[in-house]
Amino acid sequence: MTTARATAADVRRHLASRASWLTVASFALLVGGAFVSSLTTLLDRSSQALSAPPPEPIFLATVRWLSHEKIVTIAPRAPQERTLTMDGAQRKMLMIFFAVVLLPGLAAAVAASIRIRA
Repeated sequence: MTTARATAADVRRHLASRASWLTVASFALLVGGAFVSSLTTLLDRSSQALSAPPPEPIFLATVRWLSHEKIVTIAPRAPQERTLTMDGAQRKMLMIFFAVVLLPGLAAAVAASIRIRA
């Protein structure tokens, strides 16, 4: 009576036999040879494809392909006239900002760059 499960002794016996190692080695050589053959074919075809000039520039082909595509577009809004108005207090805050923050910061940056260069 044989069982579907192999015992450890059976596995050791099969691994120790020369026939099993020859089978594994021949299979590895066959697979390796097929891999090398297919890799060589792939490299040959790749070099042929890369050495030939493309039938047309890729960018133009892409633009041509995109021009035939139905691209969903969103219509732009109608332009609206918007005006910006400032009252006196807002103008005063803007002038303070320029006088207190922006102009001294710009002057400090110029002085620092001159000092670094010197």
